[in-house]
Amino acid sequence: MNPQNPYQPPAPPGATGYTPTPFGAPYGAPPPFGAPVPFGAAVPFGSAGAGYSPQGQAEMLRQWAERDIAVYAKFAVIGGIVSFIFFGFLFGWIAVYRGSRALTLIKQHDIGHQHAGTAKIGLGIGIASIATWVLGIAYLVLVA
Repeated sequence: MNPQNPYQPPAPPGATGYTPTPFGAPYGAPPPFGAPVPFGAAVPFGSAGAGYSPQGQAEMLRQWAERDIAVYAKFAVIGGIVSFIFFGFLFGWIAVYRGSRALTLIKQHDIGHQHAGTAKIGLGIGIASIATWVLGIAYLVLVA
């Protein structure tokens, strides 16, 4: 390879033995729309050919929704308990939101009924915490 002086204009294509690839034909370009995917090529995420049947995909979504309901219900209880100790306005609302969201998902998808009790407990603790903090602050403002 011949070093080129940076102060001289570049050599014309072909003079150095290097020919640039033509524009529009990059290496590994995807096939045109509708063309069959070559054997061994990656299948796009979420497509029907990702290795799961539609029933398998529906089962995976059902499991994901049930896990989501369980997480919402669990964090509703945790948020409600924490709200009695720290900042009931903040964590109480989080508990109320998470508990009501879990109950909405249970009603909407008709799954996760075993987590309904936990969600209701978290919702109740959150409401009680907010009411306790509001009454406590009103007592301090009015009496003190």
